[in-house]
Order: sequence, then C-alpha cells, then structure tokens
Amino acid sequence: MKKLFITILTLAFFAGGLAGVISPALQNAKAAGDEEDTVYARGGTYVGLVTETINYYDRKESFYMTDPEIPGYSTGYTCGIVAGGNIVAWYNGTSLYELLIPNHTAGQYFWGEWLWGTAGSGMSAMFASLNTDMGATSLGVTISGYRNGMGTYATRQGYTFTSTSIMGTGGDLLDPSYMGAIKSGKLMTIFVDGFTIMDIGDLKTFKASKYDTVIMEQYTGAHVMAIYGYRDVKYYDSNDDIFRHDIYLICHTGFGGTLGMMRVTSHCTLDAAYLTYIT
Repeated sequence: MKKLFITILTLAFFAGGLAGVISPALQNAKAAGDEEDTVYARGGTYVGLVTETINYYDRKESFYMTDPEIPGYSTGYTCGIVAGGNIVAWYNGTSLYELLIPNHTAGQYFWGEWLWGTAGSGMSAMFASLNTDMGATSLGVTISGYRNGMGTYATRQGYTFTSTSIMGTGGDLLDPSYMGAIKSGKLMTIFVDGFTIMDIGDLKTFKASKYDTVIMEQYTGAHVMAIYGYRDVKYYDSNDDIFRHDIYLICHTGFGGTLGMMRVTSHCTLDAAYLTYIT
C-alpha cells in the first residue's frame, strides 16, 4: 500500500512496564445511538503514518481469511455501496453462484484457484441498484440505509439478507464469536469514525527477538468497510499475563479495489459491526 506522507508517530510498548490487561473496550467508542444519524462516506482525510514497536515476552495469534477472499471491485459511488456491493459479489460467487447479479459472470477456477470475473454492465447495474436501495446521497449512507438497502436488493433477487450486531459486551469491543462466524462463511460490515489501513504484511513479528512492528496509514472521517478475515493477537508479559490484545480485521478498504487490514482496538472509533450474510 502506497505511503503518502513521511509523518511518523512512533509508539513503543514494553511488557515489563505495563500491568494488567489493556481491554479493547477502553478504546474510543460513541455513546449508544450517537451513530444513528451519522452519514458514512469514504473517509479520506489522511493524517500520517503510525509506526509501533511492541515488545513482549510471548504472543499468541489467531488468523483467518475466507477462501476465496472478497473481490476487489470498485465503483464511483460512496464507500457503503463499495462494501455492500463486494459482499453481494462474494455471495454471488460462492453460496449463491451467479444468482444475485444478473448478466454477470461471477468467476471461474483456474488451476485450482478461484478468479473473480471482471466487472461489466451487470456489476455496474448492481452497484447502481444498491445506491438507490440504500438511499445514498453524495454525502454517503446511514447504517439503517445500508442495512435496509442490502435487504431490498437481496429480496428483489429472491433471497434474504441478514445483519446481526457483533459488538461486544462486558469489556470486549467485538463479541469473540466474530471469529467463528467468519470461519463459518459469514462476512462482516463495520462502520468506523477515524481508522487505519495497512497491508497484511505490515504487521511483522520477530519472535526470536520478542517484538512486533506495525506500520499503518491513519485517516479521519466516517467510513464503511467489508470484512472477510482477522488477525487476533494477544501479548503476554513474563508473568504470563495478557497486557495487550490487538484485533486486526482483513478488509476491502473502500479505497479503489484495495484489499488490506485495519486495526479496531486503537486509532479507530468503531461505531457498529454487523455479521452480514445472504441466504
């Protein structure tokens, strides 16, 4: 992912100097209901790079990506349409093969690997329908507009769209069941206000030296992203206590057709997160 500026914020975390567990719930979050009237557009005010070195005694990581990964289709519409359209395309090419997007070839296997079909008139018509169904404006979409619009589109094609909140309780930013849900073939949609994006490879671990490095592009603005995987990392101190828990969601960034990863447990305000699937 191209790094646009050289501004670097360096943060170091040392296991020996921290006590207790840093809960994701301590990160910024809007009060319940505050996001209802928020219009989510393509957040795009670039702040700079955030780089971190995370020192630890031990670490444990869970990692998963759907196979095939979400397609990287793009459109001139706002980010909610991009997120929703790629979710429609993913289900169109997996469990509901070529039944959700008329006049569009979902893709094909080539030497055992799934290749998504090229965008064409059918794909353009799908994005345009979602734009209308969600009641989108040049300013973006609301959460209710997104959910209702996805439902309207799926119903028109003879299917059902379901969205279930996956926000956590009791100290968890996300309900831990999100990992099992993704593994079972469900995608997610998240609504954020301020966020970071990065390449999956920009989280590097050096276990022999007991530290990780992270490089992220930070943005302000309300944004919508489709999620198809995760990297869930827990860091331990010498007492075998967790002192840090980072959740990275693997996403369609909404910037062109770029696929990448974003962290929800810091430098991000997570307004809402939904399992979003079509049956």
